[in-house]
Amino acid sequence: INMHLGTLSDAMEHHQRALKMRQNSLPARHPDIAASHFGIGCVHEKMSDHRKARVSMEQAIKIAESSLPSTHPHLTMYRNQLK
Repeated sequence: INMHLGTLSDAMEHHQRALKMRQNSLPARHPDIAASHFGIGCVHEKMSDHRKARVSMEQAIKIAESSLPSTHPHLTMYRNQLK
């Protein structure tokens, strides 16, 4: 939400906080953790930090591949974002 309002630093802070909470309460390969990495990657992309965006997106894909069916729409979306 914050990302769409233009406050990218707030968006990043929220995504990072969500990731930490999810990592503390969910298994390491949970799809919600992949979603957090994807969100962080999207914010990095909007901030023009393409290297960090790629690292986060790749992490999202790695987790999603181990926790979701290969045809799951989130996995497809993560892969398409990397292209």
